[in-house]
Amino acid sequence: MQDVLAGRDLFSMDSRHVILDMLKTRYGDRWNIRATPNMWIASARKSETRAAPTVIALSLDELIEELESPPKRVGKGLHPLLERLGWERIGTAWRSPDGGGDLLA
Repeated sequence: MQDVLAGRDLFSMDSRHVILDMLKTRYGDRWNIRATPNMWIASARKSETRAAPTVIALSLDELIEELESPPKRVGKGLHPLLERLGWERIGTAWRSPDGGGDLLA
């Protein structure tokens, strides 16, 4: 049983709420942080970040390490085909290269 729990946090959910509040105070400007009984999850607040958009950790130490020095994003975060065709990203939509009002959402 000990091997199954190795590397996992054994905090009660009540203590997780206190820790979660502290994490949100420290990292909440950049990350949306939540916890389940088995893991910690942080999602980047800005979609255009160069860091990984989501961090999942089994321990609090692992989460803090990832938040302090997040791994690099794997993809470019933009659709490469649309970029090559000259489309421009506007928020979550795309404007056609001819400058018209056509937007893909």
